[in-house]
Formats: sequence, structure tokens, C-alpha cells
Amino acid sequence: MIDVTVTFVFLPTYERMIFMLRLESTMANAMNAVAAKLGRDVRELQFFFGKFPLEKDYMVAVMGLRDGDIIEVFEHISAKEIKFDWNSVEEIRFGDTSIFQVLRKSKGEQ
Repeated sequence: MIDVTVTFVFLPTYERMIFMLRLESTMANAMNAVAAKLGRDVRELQFFFGKFPLEKDYMVAVMGLRDGDIIEVFEHISAKEIKFDWNSVEEIRFGDTSIFQVLRKSKGEQ
């Protein structure tokens, strides 16, 4: 089974997301690639990881600046976009943040 990394990058308003399918061999490569595209130092980025119950073991990364602002990648640096069944997503929490709630909100659901 190939390891696939999915990166969710949120706008500040959570109005939309960009799905990037990363085929990098290591997360470090993906982080460096994202930082280069953003013109930021990789040390300014933070990544949080979790698992989604999909057909394969996808790694989920939510990316933001260390000062807490959420950033957007304007150019796809991935192999292709992905779509998946939101009903299959279980709640994943990082501290007080529910990724499930963020994803639902971004899709216009309450």
C-alpha cells in the first residue's frame, strides 16, 4: 500500500479548502515543498496529523503559521485533487479544534 499524504489548507473564513494529494516519500519533503511555494521558512509552518477512515490509510495534515493564522496555498503542488465521502469522516480533535466541524463548516453545513 502506498503512503499518501493529504494536506488540508484552510482560508481564514473556512469558506473553501484545497486538497493536495502528496506523493512525497517523507513528510519533510512535503513541508519543504509547501514552504517553498509559499515563500516562507519551513520553521514558520506547523502541521497536525490524524487519520481518516478511508479506503486506504490517508495521513491528514492541517497547515497553518505558528502565530495561529491559517494560510492558503494558491498553486497546486500536488499530483491531483481528491474527493471523498464526507459522511465517512469521523471526528478528529487537535486540542480544542474539531477537524470534523471545520470540514463541515467549510462545506456550508452546521
